[in-house]
Amino acid sequence: MQSINRTAAIIRPRQPFVYWLNSLPDDDHDYTLEELSTDNLTFLIPEADSREGAMDYIRKKHNLIFEWELWGWVTVERWWPAKRD
Repeated sequence: MQSINRTAAIIRPRQPFVYWLNSLPDDDHDYTLEELSTDNLTFLIPEADSREGAMDYIRKKHNLIFEWELWGWVTVERWWPAKRD
């Protein structure tokens, strides 16, 4: 068995994401932050020697990761939030 060195990045939503999700026109469910925090998106990223090294990689890939998460909830891109931070 071969092994590879990677770091796992867990993407957890914050309250603004919950507000956006609850504003979608095609979903009547009222989501909570607690509910959304039980099943998080996890990425394997290149091995990092420190938390800051891992965060640098995440910052570089921020838009791609954010769009991946949005696409998992809604595929109508015009409904995606303009501000993605």
